[in-house]
Amino acid sequence: MRGLISSLRAKAMDLLTIGHSNHTIDKFIALIEQHGVTAIGDVRSHPYSRFLPHFNRLALKEALEKKGIRYIFLGRELGARPNNPQCYVDGKAVYENIAATITFDEGIQKIMRGLKKKRTIALDFECENLSVLPGEWKCLDKVKPIDVIKYCNNYSYILHNSIKYVNPSFLQSLPFAQRCTLQLVHVTKFSVNRTGTTGWQGTIETTNGRSLKAAKITDPVFVSKLEEGYQPVNDCLITVSLGIPWAPENWEGEEPCWKLIAGVIEF
Repeated sequence: MRGLISSLRAKAMDLLTIGHSNHTIDKFIALIEQHGVTAIGDVRSHPYSRFLPHFNRLALKEALEKKGIRYIFLGRELGARPNNPQCYVDGKAVYENIAATITFDEGIQKIMRGLKKKRTIALDFECENLSVLPGEWKCLDKVKPIDVIKYCNNYSYILHNSIKYVNPSFLQSLPFAQRCTLQLVHVTKFSVNRTGTTGWQGTIETTNGRSLKAAKITDPVFVSKLEEGYQPVNDCLITVSLGIPWAPENWEGEEPCWKLIAGVIEF
């Protein structure tokens, strides 16, 4: 990747990157048209979304080409989960091994050739923390979940207020050190429910009586357990995070950052 960046600088080329987030297809296309993009290289190994089917490979390709934007699938060459067994160590994909393959180099060359003709964007350049190890990791120490409980109760709200979202303008008004976007809370009540075909939501209540209702659950491991019929325990630690700004149709006001249940740690 460093070689690609050097080449782009030397030849004054622009390669943009984007993630599809939870945008509608119209909003997504408007974003890339805003920057004059005429081609998309999809580097997802598996270009499918259970919750956002308009970002599935064929649906996305069709929607883009209707707008005159070329779609190129590059997941085989540049995706984070290749078929080559030499790219894995103990079942985990190692990025340095992926980048050293001939296939990866072929993908880079395709991007370079495309940049000569079109303004290109790479969709979802992957670095999933569950599948990619960008180098050597060392375990320096361990801590039990119960040992961090004492740090989870010194707050007045779950991420700044008592509602389900935080406005970006509010965050920007705070001193930098107070712009909290991630919080670990000790939960004594935790219930979940499926929301149609779009995923799972959770409602939590903390030890000091703070609550968050119907927050989207984004923890992939926990979601997999729920799909298999698992029922969560009440006493656990939960990481609440703020998503990127997004608003549903007919929303009045600025796009808020919604609170998400990003991690579940059970005792």
